[in-house]
Amino acid sequence: MSSQAAPQPVPRLATPQTAQTDAHETQALTVSELSYTIKSTLENSIPGGFWVIGEVSNMNRARSNHVYFNLIEPSPVAGESPAATIPVALFERNRQVVNQKIKAHGDPFRIENGTQIMIGGYVTHYAPHGRTQIIMNNIDPAYTLGRIAADRELVLKKLSAEGLLEVNSQLPMPALPLTVGIVTSLGSAAHHDMMSIFTSSGFGFHIYEMDAAVQGSTAPQEIADAVDAITEITETSTQCDVVIVARGGGSTSDLAAFNHEVVGRAIANCQCPVITGIGHETDRSVADDVAHTYCPTPTAAAVTIVQQVETWLERLDDLTEAVRGWSLHQGVTADRRLNQSITGIKRQTQLATSNAETLVEASLQRLSRASRSITGRGLVRVDGAAMRMGTSSRRALDTSSNFLDGVGNQLNRSNLQACQRLERRLNDSTRRLHTSSNRITKDADVMIDNAQKRTNALDPAKVLKRGWTITRRSDGTLIRSVDDVDVDNELVTQVADGLLTSTVTKRSSDDGE
Repeated sequence: MSSQAAPQPVPRLATPQTAQTDAHETQALTVSELSYTIKSTLENSIPGGFWVIGEVSNMNRARSNHVYFNLIEPSPVAGESPAATIPVALFERNRQVVNQKIKAHGDPFRIENGTQIMIGGYVTHYAPHGRTQIIMNNIDPAYTLGRIAADRELVLKKLSAEGLLEVNSQLPMPALPLTVGIVTSLGSAAHHDMMSIFTSSGFGFHIYEMDAAVQGSTAPQEIADAVDAITEITETSTQCDVVIVARGGGSTSDLAAFNHEVVGRAIANCQCPVITGIGHETDRSVADDVAHTYCPTPTAAAVTIVQQVETWLERLDDLTEAVRGWSLHQGVTADRRLNQSITGIKRQTQLATSNAETLVEASLQRLSRASRSITGRGLVRVDGAAMRMGTSSRRALDTSSNFLDGVGNQLNRSNLQACQRLERRLNDSTRRLHTSSNRITKDADVMIDNAQKRTNALDPAKVLKRGWTITRRSDGTLIRSVDDVDVDNELVTQVADGLLTSTVTKRSSDDGE
C-alpha cells in the first residue's frame, strides 16, 4: 500500500440561511476536497491493507494492460442480484506480480468471470470518477484452486447420490458410429483438429455441430443447452450415434465450466453415448466422470470414433471370410457324407446278397443229404418200404421246396428293407444339405449387400457433395492450421465439382494473434 499524505482539515459548514448565500459559498467544500477527504479516510482506516474473498464479475482487460473487475458476494438465493459488489483495479505493475505468484504455484489459472478468488490490497477513492474501489496487489492461488477442487467434489457427490455418474456409461456404444454430434466452440483449434481427423479418415461421417462457449460465466449453460439440443435431435429426427463434448487445453480455471453441475446432468441425460475430450492429458473434470468414454484431448476423441469404424470394417471382412470358409467346408463335408452313404449302401447290398447265396447253398446241401439218405433206406426195404419211400420222398421234397421258398422270401424282404432304409437316409441327408446350403447362401447375400451399402456410405465424394472442402497449398500440402500458411500463399480448394484457387491476404488464430 502506497504511503498517503496527512488529510487536510475539512472546513466546517455554518447553518444555511437564505440571506447568507455568499458566506455559505466561502464555507462550502469543493468536490475535490470532499473526494480527498473520503480517500484519506478510507486509506487510513485500514493502514496495513487487507484480504478479501469474492467472485469475479464484469472482467475488463484494458489496452493499457490494467485489469478492472467487480468482486461480488453472490446472493444466497439463486437468480437474485449480488448481496454486495465492490470494484477492483489491478494495475500493470501489480498485475505482473500477481501473475508471477499464480505461475509459481505450479497449477496456473486465469482470473475471469465466475472465478472465486482471495485477493490482497487496499481500498481507495478515485476522485475523477467518484469511484470507491480496491487496489489489488496480491492473491492467494491456493484458495482459488482449493475452491475449484472442492466445488468439483461437491458436484460429483451430488450426482453420485442421484445415480447419475453411470447412466451414460451404461448406454451401448454403436458398432458403426457414422452420425456424430460435436459440442465445442466452433472455429476453435479443437474443432479444427477434430474435423481434420474425420475428413482425412475417408469415411462418410455425418456431423451435427453445436456451438457453445467453453469458458466464462455463460459457458456451463451453453454447453448444457447444446447437449440437450443433441438429445432433442436424437428423439425427433436423425439418430446421433455418439456425441463429443470437447475443448482444447487451458488452465484449471479455463476448464471450470466442465465441472459445473448443469453440464454433468446434461451429459448424464443424453440419449446417446458421450465421449469427452477436454483440456490436456492430465486434466479431469466432472464431464469426464459422467461421460460414457473419457479421452485426454479433442483429437483423441475423434480418433476413438474413427478407430471404432475401422474395427467394424475389419470385423466385417473377417466375418465375410468366415462365411465363405464355412460354406466351403459345409460343401466338402456334404460331399464326403454323400460318398460315405453311397459306399455304405453298396457294402450292405453286397453283404445281403452274399448272405442270401450262403443260405441257399446250405439249403441245397441239406436237401441233397436228405435225398441220399432216403434212397439208401429204400434199397434195404424193397417191398413195403417202396410206398413209404415214395411218400417220404414227396414229403421231403415238399418240405425242402417250402423251406427254400421261405428262405427266398425272407432274403427278399431283408434286402428290400435295407435298401429302403438306406434310401430314406440318403434322401434326408440330401434334403438337409439343400436346406442348409440355401440358408447359408441367403445369409451371405444379406451380409454382402449390407457391406456394399455401408461401403457406398463411406464414399469420400459424397462428403464433398454435402458441403465439405479440402484446402491445400500450391505444392499439394494439406492445410490443417493457420500456421501452415503465410500471407500471399496461393491455396487450392477442392469442392464437389472442381477446384478453386485463392490467395491468403490475412490470417488469424483463435487466440487473436
